[in-house]
Amino acid sequence: SISPPAQPASQIHPAVAKLGLQYAEGVIQGANGRCIAMLTAFKEVIRDYRTPPAKALNRDLESRLRPQIQYLVDCRPVGINMGNAIKWLKARIAKLPPHLTEAEAKELLCAEIDAFISERISLASSAISGLGASKVADGDVIITYGSAHVVEEIVLASHLAGRRFRVVVIDARPHWEGRALWRRLVSAGVDVSYV
Repeated sequence: SISPPAQPASQIHPAVAKLGLQYAEGVIQGANGRCIAMLTAFKEVIRDYRTPPAKALNRDLESRLRPQIQYLVDCRPVGINMGNAIKWLKARIAKLPPHLTEAEAKELLCAEIDAFISERISLASSAISGLGASKVADGDVIITYGSAHVVEEIVLASHLAGRRFRVVVIDARPHWEGRALWRRLVSAGVDVSYV
């Protein structure tokens, strides 16, 4: 059993503590999955946040997020997309209009996080998958290492489009993520081998 790094319990939000444990145990895998889970946990942090007297929400909230972010980094290093999402969120917090009430600011941030997930992760993934699937031709051999959600979407879309190709899934420890991809592709009827 893997245990997450020690942090003062008072600094770490329960949603972030739970997520950190899931990261450390490998329950949540994949760059997009981990990023969406992180942003969802940050929404919980934002919803539960209360601005202390004589403090500005945009400055104090950002400082409250720092230990949450560090805790997640300590549990498992962040991917590039997660780093970009963190920078984006900090910038959004810094640019909150000062005339908003705390409730309005929190509601706005949560709505912007939802839009970020939808537009910059989900729609981007779909666009990449659509473009990738259009490049697959009959007779192609697709080789993938481990498992990547976008690659799986490309393969499945190409298969559904009736293209005839093969997939080779290469895998390794410690997580053996390719096994699950191989099983999903086999059950979808894709010509796939596992190495």
